[in-house]
Amino acid sequence: DQQNCKMKFGSWTYDKAKIDLVSMHSHVDQLDYWESGEWVIIDAVGNYNIKKYECCAEIYPDITYFFIIRRLPLFYTINLIIPCLLISFLTVLVFYLPSECGEKITLCISVLLSLTVFLLLITEIIPSTSLVIPLIGEYLLFTMIFVTLSIIITVFVLNVHHRSPRTHTMPGWV
Repeated sequence: DQQNCKMKFGSWTYDKAKIDLVSMHSHVDQLDYWESGEWVIIDAVGNYNIKKYECCAEIYPDITYFFIIRRLPLFYTINLIIPCLLISFLTVLVFYLPSECGEKITLCISVLLSLTVFLLLITEIIPSTSLVIPLIGEYLLFTMIFVTLSIIITVFVLNVHHRSPRTHTMPGWV
């Protein structure tokens, strides 16, 4: 994912006559930047602004820096996406288990529970926003819907499989 950050530096106490900030270049000097294992800076620019507030006759300068940073995906790929894919694949195995096996529903519910735990982990790690749903969140949500549908289908299949003349009577129209 990509984040946009804004940092504004200025004085509320002293006006432009006392402190005047100067921006030498529009791009941020990154010579002393230490690379992070989690983020990479895509763009960093600074703008010089002046503001005249309604309360005061003086002009107040500020410099606003805009940073666009992108999260590096390796950590999330190894620790979240690949395990989620493997757990999701287990849902397909439910339909290969014989109906006599008593663990079909248990497997489905275990997969659904583990996907719920992964969704809780993701909501803790990824910044919360109501504007955009992260792609991994969408994937987990749709996977949980499909696992729930597989539980419903499995319950229906097991119900039909375990029917007998003692438990269910044949309808008259058949």
